[in-house]
Amino acid sequence: MERGDLQPVAQAHWAPLSRRLIQPWIVGWALGAAILISVFGADALQQTFREPDSAMRLVQVRDLLGGQGWFDTTQYRLNPPDGVAMHWSRWVDAAIAGGIGVLTPVVGRDAAEVAVAFAWPLGLLAVFMFLVTRIAGLLATDSAHESQVRWTAAVVAALAFPAIDRFAPGMFDHHNVVLVLVLGAIWALMTMSSHNRRGFLPGGALALAVVTAAEALPFLATGSVVAGLLWLVRPARFAASLFQFGAGMSVVMLAGFMGHVPPSAWSQARCDAMSTSFLWMGLASGLTAICLSRFSHQRLAGTVSGRLVCALAGGGVAVLALLVLAPACLGGGYGDVSPEMRTLWMEQIGEARPLTQLWSDNIAHFFALAGAALAACVLAVVQLRDRSGDHALWIAAAFLFCGVVLMVWQVRGAGFATAFAVPFAARAIVDAHRAYRKAPGLRTLAVFGVLMVAGSAAGWSAVGNQLQRLTTSPTVMVDFVGRQADSSICFEQGLLAQLNRAEPGVILNQFVIGSGVLAASHHSVLAAPYHRNAEGTLAAMEAFRSDDVAAREILSRAGADYVLVCDGLPEAGFYIEHAAEGVSAENTLAARLSSGEVPGWLKPVEGIDSPLALYRAQRLPALRGRH
Repeated sequence: MERGDLQPVAQAHWAPLSRRLIQPWIVGWALGAAILISVFGADALQQTFREPDSAMRLVQVRDLLGGQGWFDTTQYRLNPPDGVAMHWSRWVDAAIAGGIGVLTPVVGRDAAEVAVAFAWPLGLLAVFMFLVTRIAGLLATDSAHESQVRWTAAVVAALAFPAIDRFAPGMFDHHNVVLVLVLGAIWALMTMSSHNRRGFLPGGALALAVVTAAEALPFLATGSVVAGLLWLVRPARFAASLFQFGAGMSVVMLAGFMGHVPPSAWSQARCDAMSTSFLWMGLASGLTAICLSRFSHQRLAGTVSGRLVCALAGGGVAVLALLVLAPACLGGGYGDVSPEMRTLWMEQIGEARPLTQLWSDNIAHFFALAGAALAACVLAVVQLRDRSGDHALWIAAAFLFCGVVLMVWQVRGAGFATAFAVPFAARAIVDAHRAYRKAPGLRTLAVFGVLMVAGSAAGWSAVGNQLQRLTTSPTVMVDFVGRQADSSICFEQGLLAQLNRAEPGVILNQFVIGSGVLAASHHSVLAAPYHRNAEGTLAAMEAFRSDDVAAREILSRAGADYVLVCDGLPEAGFYIEHAAEGVSAENTLAARLSSGEVPGWLKPVEGIDSPLALYRAQRLPALRGRH
């Protein structure tokens, strides 16, 4: 065979491979991964965690690899000696630990942690891109339209930073896992009509999302309502799927409970983690779906009104289960947080704030977080008006509206809302482009341009930044940018690792860097940004808000050996502005340390670079070590 004869054979061989590789989700993943690595890659290489939850997750993983029991999720270096039981799912710890454990004998523990810090979130990003583009394609009207919408969705998703940054290198937090599971449930719900055996997937995915984190409960409720409505409208078509949906939810919820809750805690109801409250609510929802699917041919369920009565009765059982077992959980995962913690701690937790507060505090942040999601709500309404009979469109819209409601309640929902917005934005952009090509003109071009910006989270971020500059004086902007840079330094691994130059001890610290200290050093800390650590966090906050006499008493009772502050953090200013009763702002411990007026019972530890300052404390003998 001549060389030239091989060319057609080679082309025939490589053509299918190239078609498989040049897929919208693969290209979107490559684009998103490139952006994320360029922005966050250096931090991941240095194990710098600017997201406290990622640092704490790594600490938990290290403890698991070190032999800590599966059911023992206590972080003993947080508010010792008793520690704090973390409320995160153990299966995510195990998945991350598995990768680190396999690689450690080959490359060493540090390199293994860095490798998994890239592989874990970027692997989830690939699944995210696959699901987002698939969901977007299901909103299309024909095959050509579907291809265009998928490609557009891949690009829009790669630029959707309130969602995409959850997959950045170093993100060990569970938010990316929950987002992928919910997207999987949405895709499965949208395709149930053509895949009768796919009902188990959305029920199981939503249950696993709840097992992973309590923040998924609203989406489980939304999915249950959606599955019920599909059966309500078309019982013959969706009865089998509803049965599988209920079975998937029940089986996975029960397995998650058994795998995460020790028998000694089976009677305990918690609002922030897998417990009896979530188990019985999930089982009630799952069993209700199973029962409803079997009523499809009964006389009572023979009409829409009859099926509605059955569905409302079944849904009422699920709500009643939550009311009876854990009424406080109706207020969310923070339902049992004390008023003092709500006042002093939650005001400093940015993701727990309502969206409305951002409008006056930070216009740029408001538009970056909410712009794309709010615009998608408008686009969804328009698309629903044009195709009111498309059940896939209604399913996607239901989750979008749920995500937006969560975002308005607490901005932590912005990542979900932005991800759910991508399919609607992609379809609107493609429709506008088609309209322009069909009738070129200034009007159609303007519509296309507006939708390109309105459908992109990156576009809204640019708009918000410009508005912030127009409404804020240059002096204030320069000061704000400088303070952001100073705050960012406080999380650097190299800086925090210098704390190892001091003997191991318990640190009274600003809570926002507590997780980073645990990840970078051998010390224990009193405070970290977790509501279950009310005792330790309140002790630290009270010390910084008090005068040095009262602060020393608080430190001695808590058994702390050191005081740690980082001047770049806004936390110090909060304590100065919220001084304890009877204490002037300038006399608070936070103010004195910020101004360099160090009390005599604190001695600076040498070898710690600014802006970090570590002080060895001389405790009161009469109160030494009391908790």
